[in-house]
Amino acid sequence: MYQAVIFDLDGTLLNTLSDLANAGNYALVELGLPIYDHEKYKQMLGYGKKKLIEEILPKGMELCNTVANQLFDSYYMRHMLDETIIYQGINELLKTLRDKQIKLAVLTNKPYIFATEMIEHYFPQMFDYIQGVDNDDITKPNPLNLLKIIKEFDVMPINVLYVGDTDVDVLTGQNANVDTAGVLWGFRSKAELKAFSPTYLVENTDELETIIFK
Repeated sequence: MYQAVIFDLDGTLLNTLSDLANAGNYALVELGLPIYDHEKYKQMLGYGKKKLIEEILPKGMELCNTVANQLFDSYYMRHMLDETIIYQGINELLKTLRDKQIKLAVLTNKPYIFATEMIEHYFPQMFDYIQGVDNDDITKPNPLNLLKIIKEFDVMPINVLYVGDTDVDVLTGQNANVDTAGVLWGFRSKAELKAFSPTYLVENTDELETIIFK
């Protein structure tokens, strides 16, 4: 049984796709630029907001980066709870893990201010540690923040499972030498995740629970 389980946020605990896409498209519309279908955003999420803004801006529009970030933040702060929902089975899984006194954390490339508000709204008093990104902080797949959480929990890496839905998450876990679970209900396909060789690929939270308690 794992002693600590650390989760990604977007695409793992919460389906945030529509609210993120709406914020990105709002920034583009305000700048007079073409927007993207929501499905396209699935491939652009995972590396953090800074990278997302770089991805959605057309080449040659780099000077709009600061304004685009401000527009995105303004919209997302007001609308990040509009369409975001908890994935099926997540609440039940987290409650079970809490009852078994397994340490729980969130490690996300989402800005800390957004991450903490979301977690307080959807998962009040559920997590022992929340690690988001501020300004130019280190982002996944750099393992530094994952290792910081492991140290804070005072557990051995062999007793930690990192759970996420993208290649970024799998690489982060591998870089920290911890087991990884790639979830198939998020923003990447099975083929994409499988190519990065996570320790486990899971279809649903029942499978994930079985892995945690094995």
